[in-house]
Amino acid sequence: VGLRGQRTAAGLSGDVGDPTSEAGHDFVCGLQRDALGTFYTAAGHLGVIKVPADGAPYQVVATGFRNPDGLGLSPDGIITVPCSEGEWTPSSMICEVKPGGFYGYGGPKAGKAPEVPLVYLPRGLDNSSAAQVPITRRSLGRFEGQSCSSLVRNRNAFPLASRGR
Repeated sequence: VGLRGQRTAAGLSGDVGDPTSEAGHDFVCGLQRDALGTFYTAAGHLGVIKVPADGAPYQVVATGFRNPDGLGLSPDGIITVPCSEGEWTPSSMICEVKPGGFYGYGGPKAGKAPEVPLVYLPRGLDNSSAAQVPITRRSLGRFEGQSCSSLVRNRNAFPLASRGR
């Protein structure tokens, strides 16, 4: 993926703008691939994008993420994105991405309030959330089928609520 969205081996086209953004971090983070071969990634200046396996142009899935430092993709297709606290983000948070969703960075858009995150993480618990990973091992007992997020500050992991459990 080119920094400015040039046509690359992945088939991207279109200028995504200046690689310096208001989001503060200009890193593209959390490359994940679903069962159909579609790639997903996140960046503050783009939001969550998906790149179809057939090389068609990328699509923006959702926007408004402050410093998204990763991206999670569950086996059943749920996309999660962590955001770091700061302007317009009162605390680090993990968002369950909804197509077309706006998650608040930069303030309300078109008079609409932002989507509510899955969870806010207090600064004492985590101040820079990382990507979420699914727990698939049966040996983890009741946590199987859930997702966890690593905590930067204390190097532990905690499970997030999952659907159907």
